[in-house]
Amino acid sequence: MATKPSTTKAPTTQMNTWEAEMAKAATVAAKAESKSIDRPFISMVSGKMSLGGSDFPLDGNGHSHAAVIVLDQIHANLYYAGPYDANNPTSPDCYAYGAVDEVGDVIGVDTWDSRGELAPHKSCPNRQHTDCATCPWNQFGSAPQGKGKACQNTRRVGLIPAGTFVDGRFQAYTKVDQIENAQVAWVKLPTMSVKGFSTFITTVANALSMPTWGIFAELIRVPDAKAQYVANWQALGKIPNALMEAVYKRFKEVREDIAFPFAPKSEAASAPSKAPAKRKYAGR
Repeated sequence: MATKPSTTKAPTTQMNTWEAEMAKAATVAAKAESKSIDRPFISMVSGKMSLGGSDFPLDGNGHSHAAVIVLDQIHANLYYAGPYDANNPTSPDCYAYGAVDEVGDVIGVDTWDSRGELAPHKSCPNRQHTDCATCPWNQFGSAPQGKGKACQNTRRVGLIPAGTFVDGRFQAYTKVDQIENAQVAWVKLPTMSVKGFSTFITTVANALSMPTWGIFAELIRVPDAKAQYVANWQALGKIPNALMEAVYKRFKEVREDIAFPFAPKSEAASAPSKAPAKRKYAGR
């Protein structure tokens, strides 16, 4: 009896291509989830600026500073159910990310229900509300003290070193491999530093017609009477064309990674916190 020919088709090139793309996407997702706790964040507490236990040098005014290339930034709304301790940072109970689109609007990133506006992230452990605009913790007067918000409206910034300071003078990186091998570091801006950072972005765009990753910049930690400290930014000069291809690759790397979720809390998520009572400030 003759054997029937097999009806199973060999995998097509198209199928192999999709499989490769799916495997690549899975690898990226797994990397983002597993390494969120390991990413290096610059600390600005205890009167100094440091990374991985090493302090940054001081400028002529005694302020910690660093030469950097600001590769990308994202809006970040962070809510902590208990008091936030900058010396012992933990993951927020609820958080949201927002990216700026081509027309300048802030749109939600990886939101819990895939909506396009700012809303809790799909991975936040204790979602407080459906969206950020109407969330009671994102309203002025919701903070435990003062007239501010309980939710921190801040930015996450991704950057790499741009060179060093020698006797107070900036010495920029000049070699491609210095850009390619530079360690990416992350900054959670204090709420009181967001306005200054926004001004920095606008100034670079208007005066130089460039994004922040087109220039060398200086990050300076400055003491502040109200906020204890603020992060200031200053342009140091344009990045030469010989380095721009390498810088652009690092920009794309950081843009792909910048919305990584916070590490899961060690304890089980609790029920959503009670909404704050309405407060009046008559006569203040």
